Amino acid sequence: MKRLKMSRGIHAVHCLVYGFAKHFFLYVLIIVAVMAATSFSMYLGKENTVTATLTLNYEEAAKGLYPNSTRFSISLIKSQEVMERVIEMAGLENITPEQLSNHITAQGVNVHNIQGNSDSNYRIATSYSITYRKNPEIKRISARDILELIIQAYKEEFFENYAYGKATLTCDIEPYESLEYLEIAEMFKREGNKLYRHLNSMMKDNGTFLSEKTQETFSSLKKRAYNFLNIDLEKFSSYVKQSGLSKDKAGYISKLEYQNHLMDISYQKLMGEYSIRLGAIDLYDAALTAVVLVPTVDTSLEFYMSRTKVAIDYQAELAESASSSANDYNEKMNENKHVMEMLDLAGASSASAKQKAEEMIQTMKAELEDITNKTVVTNQEYIRYKTKNYLSTSYVEKSLSDMLSIKWAILAGGFVTFAIGCWILILESRRKEEQ
Repeated sequence: MKRLKMSRGIHAVHCLVYGFAKHFFLYVLIIVAVMAATSFSMYLGKENTVTATLTLNYEEAAKGLYPNSTRFSISLIKSQEVMERVIEMAGLENITPEQLSNHITAQGVNVHNIQGNSDSNYRIATSYSITYRKNPEIKRISARDILELIIQAYKEEFFENYAYGKATLTCDIEPYESLEYLEIAEMFKREGNKLYRHLNSMMKDNGTFLSEKTQETFSSLKKRAYNFLNIDLEKFSSYVKQSGLSKDKAGYISKLEYQNHLMDISYQKLMGEYSIRLGAIDLYDAALTAVVLVPTVDTSLEFYMSRTKVAIDYQAELAESASSSANDYNEKMNENKHVMEMLDLAGASSASAKQKAEEMIQTMKAELEDITNKTVVTNQEYIRYKTKNYLSTSYVEKSLSDMLSIKWAILAGGFVTFAIGCWILILESRRKEEQ
């Protein structure tokens, strides 16, 4: 029995060798063609699919936040805003943001960069794998180039809207033709103070940062804003007051009188509140106003005796607030009275005086707009500088053997060889049956 099986085995091998040798070149050609086709098809798929790793390198990333402390989401890379930027940068046509985003996948990777609480299942990735599979609508640009544009567009969106708290900084100079000269001065003062506060804050953050575009630092811009408020604007206000300039003297005096009337009502109310609260303080029994101490712990968990506020303390604070507000109203009313006195003493405003005032207004307007515009540009450059290392990107490079899928090609060749062998044995079996 064993000899019979061995004989059959030897016969089968003989048939395979003979059958394969009979059409050797044809079978080799078929095997090589299948291997080449497998390698080529796999190559096309890998050539049109690229992957990059995006790593977040800022402190808030470990908390699942953007640098501006809003909630982070990697889905931003597939957002319409980012896709529209890519389409515009690449000059693509006949493709929608949705079609482009459908070929992008993004997921958290790199377990060593995942932060989490050991007591919970919540995990936050700080590295992400971004894969792009080329759209069939895109012909002339490679998948790698498109992915690079996607990363670039994402970074632009990230830096512009999520990397740093955006300051709303605009020069809101409203139409002032109908305003009086001193009202124009108040408008400039309001906008100048807004700009000065912003520059003061930025100077504390980094006063020496030099903008390449404006050649200004936050310190130099703050100095310009200070000079605008305390030199240019004060000079204009003094000139208007001393000259008694007005576009409509009677109308302006009437407006100031009405403002003083309203402020006087508020002043009287505040002074009444102040008197009532002082009276309430006098009514308190001395025993009730004694210092109250309660045991408290500090940040080091050490006990100490803390003084608590009693009702008289609250009454004193409210009385002081009412007095301060009343003094502000009184100061403004006295300023308005002084302006009305200067207007009464002055004659009709000359054309030359008005012309000089208009020139000063135009100079101040140009200066304030220039400082504001340069502050905006310097802000943008500083944000770029401060956040330039917040995102890092590395592209997954594929070896030639990986691109050609050598293993898959060999596997396909082996499968075809096996199929040919089976085919030869089937043909040999049929030939014997026919005999």
